[in-house]
Amino acid sequence: MTIVFLNTIIPLVLRRWLKIKNKILAILEEHKGSHVSGSYLGDALGVSRSAIWKSIKSLKDEGYNISSKTNKGYILSRDTDVLSLTKIKKNLNTQFLGKDVQYFKTITSTNKVLRDLAHEGAKEGLVLIAEQQTAGRGRNKKSFYSPNKNGIYMSLLLKPNIAVSNINLITFITAVCVAEAIEKVCGISLEIKWVNDLLYQYKKVCGILTEASIEGESGIVDFLVVGIGINIDNTLNFPEEFKHNSIALKQIKQGFSQSRLVAEILNVFEKQYNYYLQSGDVNDILVRYRERLCVIGKKIEVITRQDNYLAEVIKFNNAGQLIVKKSSNGDIVNLVSGEISIKL
Repeated sequence: MTIVFLNTIIPLVLRRWLKIKNKILAILEEHKGSHVSGSYLGDALGVSRSAIWKSIKSLKDEGYNISSKTNKGYILSRDTDVLSLTKIKKNLNTQFLGKDVQYFKTITSTNKVLRDLAHEGAKEGLVLIAEQQTAGRGRNKKSFYSPNKNGIYMSLLLKPNIAVSNINLITFITAVCVAEAIEKVCGISLEIKWVNDLLYQYKKVCGILTEASIEGESGIVDFLVVGIGINIDNTLNFPEEFKHNSIALKQIKQGFSQSRLVAEILNVFEKQYNYYLQSGDVNDILVRYRERLCVIGKKIEVITRQDNYLAEVIKFNNAGQLIVKKSSNGDIVNLVSGEISIKL
């Protein structure tokens, strides 16, 4: 007599059901905006009408806008755009980045959870993506508003053999690559506010947070966690402190896939990241970063731990520093870190 344990059967059944559901979604995506009959789905996948119905219901629960009509079947609305691991993987063309993706409905902070996983020995290239963050973070311990299904909230685990002084370069690479991916996939050109924000007409679309674990004796980076938060749907219901200075990509332009955008960000980033590590060349990325900077010649407020002051931005140098002239006394200051606010 053969003994089969339930804890073996259940994962097999679940995997088969997920496979069927993903195939149904793929067919509906292929015929987006047109009806697909239940009998066609059943024949194509070799499953019952009941299995089709259960899968459709699950997809609806995940946010897919699917409706049905008697004698016509199911239709996936053309404006449906839900983050999908299947679609991300389909568009992914990387060697290591995003080969392992963990997806969360809700998480405290993708950066925090990924830092914990890194300390436990997670491999480079692990990516965490969430539909919502309950404690999303920005620079200088500020909160990053991350409402449910309103944005892309993801973090990348990197293990570059670089000195602490070069961490900002990873932020520069991230900012340029995210901007270039958005331009390619969405057709939207963004500017960069030093150091880590992407703007559209001076409103924030994306924030980047790079956090490091440093080896005490050598001063070499043990690992980096790079967090990327992109406003996708709208900012109309944002809290007052964020609403007026933020904008979402779909408030600017419709008709792109956020799953494809995630994949393109990973594709572009890995290529530039590998180039930097292998060649040590920073000139190319600094040129592309400088071309998108929107602060040169602008009046700004500089916010540091020591004090705040008004200044004018003179230039962005080859060390990645922002050179500013203080409004109060004309002193020239090289900003290595800190926060700036543009005065319009």
